Amino acid sequence: MRERAFSVLLLLPIVILFLNSCGLRYTEENEMNDSFEAANLLFTGKVLKGSISSGNDVDFYNLKLKNPDRYHEKIIADIRLKNQDGINYELRVFNKKRLLKQVIKKSSEIALVNMMFNTEDLKKGKIFLVVSSVGKEISKVPSRYSLNVNIRSMNKEEEGEPDDAAVFAIPLVKEEKENVIRGYFNPDSNPMNKDKIEEDWYKYKVTYADIQSRDKSIKVNLNLTAVPDVDSEIAIFDDLGYLIRTGDSFGVGEKERLLNILLKEGTYYVRVRSEQPGQENVNIPYVLKIKNVENNNTESEPNDNYPMANLINFSEEKKGYFNPIGDIDWFRVNVYDVNPQILTVKAEPTAYIDYRIKLFSAANELIVSVDDRGEDEGEIIKNIGVGPGVYYIKLENKNQKKDVPQNQYSLTVYKNEWNNEEEYELNNDFNSANSFYLGTLKKGYITPVGDVDFYRFQLEVEKTVRFEISPSVLLDLYIEVYDSEGNLLNKIDSKGEGMGEEGDINLDSGIYFVKVGSNNKNENSRDFYILRIYPKE
Repeated sequence: MRERAFSVLLLLPIVILFLNSCGLRYTEENEMNDSFEAANLLFTGKVLKGSISSGNDVDFYNLKLKNPDRYHEKIIADIRLKNQDGINYELRVFNKKRLLKQVIKKSSEIALVNMMFNTEDLKKGKIFLVVSSVGKEISKVPSRYSLNVNIRSMNKEEEGEPDDAAVFAIPLVKEEKENVIRGYFNPDSNPMNKDKIEEDWYKYKVTYADIQSRDKSIKVNLNLTAVPDVDSEIAIFDDLGYLIRTGDSFGVGEKERLLNILLKEGTYYVRVRSEQPGQENVNIPYVLKIKNVENNNTESEPNDNYPMANLINFSEEKKGYFNPIGDIDWFRVNVYDVNPQILTVKAEPTAYIDYRIKLFSAANELIVSVDDRGEDEGEIIKNIGVGPGVYYIKLENKNQKKDVPQNQYSLTVYKNEWNNEEEYELNNDFNSANSFYLGTLKKGYITPVGDVDFYRFQLEVEKTVRFEISPSVLLDLYIEVYDSEGNLLNKIDSKGEGMGEEGDINLDSGIYFVKVGSNNKNENSRDFYILRIYPKE
């Protein structure tokens, strides 16, 4: 019997060593630890077991670091507070007596997975953790909890809390032409913010060395990876705190991005957060990437109103995105030619996009609006006559609530010198009618849908006048002839869709107007028509 007992005693240290190696080591809270001055020591990597004995009980712990020389200048701490009672616990982190982070949560676990500390502050005993309950009454006394802190050296590609405001932003480190950082949507709310939403802020610098373009700027894309259970949001601000752009196009568990953001030399701040409080994922991090855009034929955001319009050169294909959802893009063209010019604005078909194009004068007065086609189809403004000046193009997705910020569109503006054989828009009424010389031709377009074209001619003597118009695909064209007072004299409209028209009218000398239109109000010109007016001998 004695030999068996002696054997057990010999095995006991081995069993204890085995249990310690399995992570079952822990220390107990030592009351009274209700102030900074009376705080218990809490060593990293070792579980501490404590209890809340009443609604007024507050437990203070001074975080200590073993072997501090093993770590870099900054460390990342993973802090876990667990309890079995499911009461409202509050965990606060202090540097001396300055509050760094506060979490209030009714859960079996509170986690702060990315707290950043200076190694020197830990060596000097400046970091404190404070545990308490919320409310003066708790259902079970005492309420038991465990507290554990694990640490590692911080690397340059991860966030560190607290980074809840621009003044605490984590600098982004550039690797070639890309910045990458990893962070967590944790905790699920922040009582220190007005809207209670936890935020992560990053500082992004554009230096003179980064800039290679003539306008002393760069374009960047900001990409934020998807995280389960979180509806993420990304935003970028200038150094004075003015919002440049917000991306919140998608939903829970989906990525976000901001594309073609134009930045000049200076400091910018990027904010990452959930769309609403209560969203958290302590296991899967997000990854934020900021990458330079090499393609110079892309739009530059923000260009959401006409003073911020991008310059687009004639015959240049400009690529862009309706990003974020609801985005509107403005472009500017400069016409220097003294002679009359014809503009054509064309947006190529793009999946899930229903374009609307508007053309404005320099005074922001609408010249023409086109919204003829549907989703997955292109849109075009044809044959708009312009003189010297600045003109603005507003391009938008008609369905602004549809999520298509990843689909790239293409916009091109063409300019040609006007000649007498073309119509000169706008010529939509008597006052704007184009002059027409008998015996000549006019090439015109019925665009946008519902467009009508007016022409004016003069007859010196009484004659029979011939009116002819060529077919135009999908259009049922007609010709109306008016006297100088605007009275309808005759309508030539005997044929159907896809066919031309012709007719003779006997007219006295005088001034007359001709109106060309289509009976099919749901279609516009796929191609041009040719109008011919001449006196019969």
